[in-house]
Amino acid sequence: MIRSRLFKIVLAIFVAALVTLGLSRISFNVDILKLLPQQLNEVQGLSLYLKHFARHTELMITLEAEDSGDAEVFSDSLAEFLRERPDLIKSVVHRAPWEDQASETSEIIAWLWLSQPPGQVEALLARLGSDEVAKTLDKTVQELSTSMAVQEVATLSYDPLRLTDVIAEGMQDNAGQSEFSSADGTFRVLYVEAPARLANYREIIGWVHDVKALLAEWKSAEEGGDNVSIGVTGEPAFVAEISGGMERDMHVSAGSTIMIIGIIFWLFYRRVKPLNYLLLLLVAVFVGSLAVSGFVLNELTVISVGFASILIGLSVDYGVVLYQELLGNDVQAAKRRARSGIIWAALTTAAAFACLNASGLPGLAQLGTMVAIGVLLGAFVMLTFLPNLVFKSATQSPQNTPSGPIDAFLNSAKALKGVAFTIVITLLVLGAALWMKGLPELESNSRPLRLRHSLAYETMDRIYMKLADSREMLTLLVSGKNPEQVQTRLSAVDAKLAVMETNGLINQSMLPVAFWPVAKNQKTNLERLKSLTARKESLKEQVLAADFTDESFLLVESVMQHWDDWSSREPMIWPENDVSRWMLRQNVFHDSENFLAVGLVRPVDARSEAFQNALDGLKSEGIYIAGWEQLGRSVTDSVSEEMLKVLLLLMGVLLLMLSLAFRNVLEVALIFGLLALSFVSLLGAMALLGLTWNLFNLTALLLLLGTGVDYSIHILLALRKSGGNVIEVQKTTGKAILVCGLSTCAGFGSLSWASNIGLASLGQVCALGILLNLLISVFLLPHLWICFAGKGRMQTSNLPISSDCAVEKK
Repeated sequence: MIRSRLFKIVLAIFVAALVTLGLSRISFNVDILKLLPQQLNEVQGLSLYLKHFARHTELMITLEAEDSGDAEVFSDSLAEFLRERPDLIKSVVHRAPWEDQASETSEIIAWLWLSQPPGQVEALLARLGSDEVAKTLDKTVQELSTSMAVQEVATLSYDPLRLTDVIAEGMQDNAGQSEFSSADGTFRVLYVEAPARLANYREIIGWVHDVKALLAEWKSAEEGGDNVSIGVTGEPAFVAEISGGMERDMHVSAGSTIMIIGIIFWLFYRRVKPLNYLLLLLVAVFVGSLAVSGFVLNELTVISVGFASILIGLSVDYGVVLYQELLGNDVQAAKRRARSGIIWAALTTAAAFACLNASGLPGLAQLGTMVAIGVLLGAFVMLTFLPNLVFKSATQSPQNTPSGPIDAFLNSAKALKGVAFTIVITLLVLGAALWMKGLPELESNSRPLRLRHSLAYETMDRIYMKLADSREMLTLLVSGKNPEQVQTRLSAVDAKLAVMETNGLINQSMLPVAFWPVAKNQKTNLERLKSLTARKESLKEQVLAADFTDESFLLVESVMQHWDDWSSREPMIWPENDVSRWMLRQNVFHDSENFLAVGLVRPVDARSEAFQNALDGLKSEGIYIAGWEQLGRSVTDSVSEEMLKVLLLLMGVLLLMLSLAFRNVLEVALIFGLLALSFVSLLGAMALLGLTWNLFNLTALLLLLGTGVDYSIHILLALRKSGGNVIEVQKTTGKAILVCGLSTCAGFGSLSWASNIGLASLGQVCALGILLNLLISVFLLPHLWICFAGKGRMQTSNLPISSDCAVEKK
């Protein structure tokens, strides 16, 4: 006795240690791109872009007032207010850095000239030659006297030799004032950086919350602040909304699933004690599944865990079916009667979900692995622990079992036939709806990736409206192991884009070819520019002689100083000051291992087949498309192909498992026929409700196959055992299956109110599909079995699973 207790204690400690170790190995990821096919060019490109160009610690704060003067004053005031909180704000940029630090622009100008083809530097030397410099100065004076553009006059006044022309040519005006103010001046943007790196999404959520509180404090304290509209967007704002929303959705859904299971169980069985045991075991199964997954997967996405928590709820099927058998029976008899159905249902469901690992969708593969582990563990836990836990409360005679309207309904043959008739009519209506409305459409865009209501998206849309709208443009990302490799790929892409523009496929393309550094060019240009820097004093005299001031030559002098300083350095030379980094940050990234350049393409019709084919021609090693809309199209196409592949594999596995379980062609065919009927009915329901397919809810097809077969297995095995007694099956096994199916359906249905559009659509489609499959399995399958597969089995059964399945003659 003591040894037995000691063994149990040691075993419990060992299991607890394993669970703790498994859970400690898990890290949760909320990056939605981790759910998508990692081999896709668009996924790789967007991941690279978000990693190196999306500013993870920078918020964009918008400020809008009725008057441009007020907007400028408020912008200055807010910037100063935020700078007073270094614990929350590292830096605030509310106007172009080159305005406050004009002298700092000399570095980027000097560097851009080094990046030009030698021919352009030769043209500069010719333009500033001893005989030509006077003509250049005359041209500048003439434009100063005639130009009505304030920015142009300001630029020429401190750049009489026109060295800044290289910015307009190379940068294509990407770093202009439009980043900070609308044309009418009433709309302003401030760029706010966090004081330190934000390690995870929880820290991001906390920082964004603190900044918003700070903005509210400024608005309430500032005179006239009530008349100012404030918005917050940027990468941290998106991460905070998406991550927080998804995590909240998953918590609510997982929690509500357990609560709904409890409510439905009580409504059907009117008992609390066994319900508590059932929920306790379900939580243990979920924690155990997470722990085992920790040894297999290491990193899990929040969405995968959330859906797995719902699907692991399939384990409650086995508990409820077993509990139903425990009513009025001893433990061993109940376990014998339920064991075969639970084991085959668990094996079939686990095998079906394990097939999801064959897909190219990491999120789906994770989900499949977790559910396969969960249902197998759930079957073991329920068969091992539930009978002894609930034995006392479950062995009451049926006469003492609390009953209610549900039991009365399930005991009424007339009511059950009425339900079956109603379901048939409903299926006919859904079929007619499908015939009249056609198949649900397939959305091939990024809409399913967005939130239903997002202040960050609304603010970003406002920025697009007031400043430069680049939403229709595709982002091209060119990467390489060194600058030379990037330069080669940039030139190749530039040539292909020129052909696309000639063919009328694109309206505009902007690549940083003109200013991407080339070591050979830098070395050649530095040598040639020495002749210009040697004439610095002579050039200054000519500038002053043209009635310019000493200040007008400061920029030229600073540019030449950079050339002198760099002449002793070996290429590759990169600009280093804050202004240079700001101007290049949207186009260029480099570190010790990565060299990246970003360009933009404006298509004539992004959806046209000709453009998509041409776009495919651009994709190659190191050249990526990075855009949410294009990602939506590509992922949808990929998911469609993956679904077909996995669907065929899943059907094959189900066919094998069902054949082993039933060894009867008609019964296996009946199950597949009901799955097909459920799918067609789902299409009809979607058509009737106006639902569409998208890259999220397409996966519902696989989930429904994995879950739907579970109900059919339990019902068919019960029919065999009862000798075809439909009433008996529906009021016992059918009752248990209704509890399970309604719980799972409600769990998925709770996602209909999720913040993410795709997540909500997946919940809706899964809930609809499971409900239809449940009703067909419980109320139609018994009658169809009798008509097509039950002949000769009404009194006996030769099911080859175990001797328990033999049915005594009536």
